[in-house]
Formats: sequence, C-alpha cells, structure tokens
Amino acid sequence: MALGRSAAHEWPQRGDSMTADEIARELRDGSRYSYDQLREIPVGAGIYAAWWRECRGLQDECLYVGIAYVSLGGRVGTHFGGGRGGDQFSLYVWDEYGSGMTIPAIDPEARGKERTLAFNNATRAWARANVCFSAVQVAVTREDLRKLEEEMKGVLNPTLNRRAGQLTESGADPETQGAD
Repeated sequence: MALGRSAAHEWPQRGDSMTADEIARELRDGSRYSYDQLREIPVGAGIYAAWWRECRGLQDECLYVGIAYVSLGGRVGTHFGGGRGGDQFSLYVWDEYGSGMTIPAIDPEARGKERTLAFNNATRAWARANVCFSAVQVAVTREDLRKLEEEMKGVLNPTLNRRAGQLTESGADPETQGAD
C-alpha cells in the first residue's frame, strides 16, 4: 500500500526508524490491547488506533486514529474512561453507538450532572467491552505527529474520525456534511 510522499520518510521509533507503511502495518497487525491490558501499552509519545474487539468479528474495522504527545497508555486510558466532556473519542462513541447502549434507569427528573454521569458510565462500559487499541511509539515533533495521524487516517480509514476531505461510504465528506 503506497502512502504518498511520507512513505519514504522514516519516523523515529524506540531508537530505530519506521516508514509510514511499517507504522500502518504495526497499527493494523501488531499487538492489540483491551482495557485489562492497559498497562502493557508502550509508554511515551506516539500514534494509536482503536479497533473492534475480536469477539465482535469486526476486528479489521478501525474505529479511530489518534496521537499521544506524552503517554500512549495515558491517552488510551482516557478513552476507556468514557468521559464525553473532554474526550473526543468518547463523544464520537456516544454519538455513533449511544442508542444501542444499556443505560441504567435514570430518574426522569434527573438533570445535569446525574444524567451526564449515567451517560458517561454507559460510554465507559461500552468502550471497555467492545474496543481494543494498537499503539506505536514514535519520537517526532508534535507537528510531525499530527501529520502522521492524518496520514494514518487516510490509510486505516477510521469509522469515527476520518481524515478531512475523505469520503464516507455514502460519498459524503464528514467534515462538510451539513455545513451549509
């Protein structure tokens, strides 16, 4: 799979370097970590991808591509936390899959924090049951990490955060859909 201009660029990783093709292959075919394996995720800055858990039979479908400037494990741990207010992955999960989540009975009069907590708990439980992550540690500048993230979005075609300008299966550009 050709990755354009940066395919020849080597991305430093644990003292070695990897091409963009190798990083994509590692994200796609390398180790995957469930919530119970969070402490096994490489430390340091890098790029990661969220995938359906193997039990769903959809393990080749990438859900999300992201980057961590400081700690891959810390960033992925945030996603497993389910907090929709400060975590884009959790917000996307809620928007896309929330209607199918089991949400404990909420007092019909509940508002604000109580409702938010119930929805965040449902998002957290859903992510922990259905998602695993792959991660590659890379030692590059923040700017290069963002470029790598955009490139990996183009290659892995994540369901929840496609690259700007990338068409969905329906042919719509998710960045401009509904923007009249």
